Amino acid sequence: MEAAKLLHFSRASAIVIAYYYTTMASTKAGGSAKNLNDSNPKYLGVKLDDGAFARPGMVIVRQRGTRIEAGKNVRVGSDHTLFAVATGTVSFRTRRKTNFTGRTISKKVADVV
Repeated sequence: MEAAKLLHFSRASAIVIAYYYTTMASTKAGGSAKNLNDSNPKYLGVKLDDGAFARPGMVIVRQRGTRIEAGKNVRVGSDHTLFAVATGTVSFRTRRKTNFTGRTISKKVADVV
């Protein structure tokens, strides 16, 4: 009778024993990998260079923000893409603009003439 009492485990001690035995590693620690996710290329940049022939709808520049502004016969798309609206040759020029702070900056402008 006394031997049976000595071998009896309480529920709390059984949980503690199970906890220690289940958290032991079955394989060696390998560390965590970072910087594995990558995004698809966006193919930004100038598509039609200075002097190139452009038809209506042809993309001239794909850009983030209006780094190059739209000039004559050029419109801006929803993602700031510049495209031609008339047939002609592409030309780039610089335009002096006054900022709202009064500072004068030069901006590139794309035209189709």
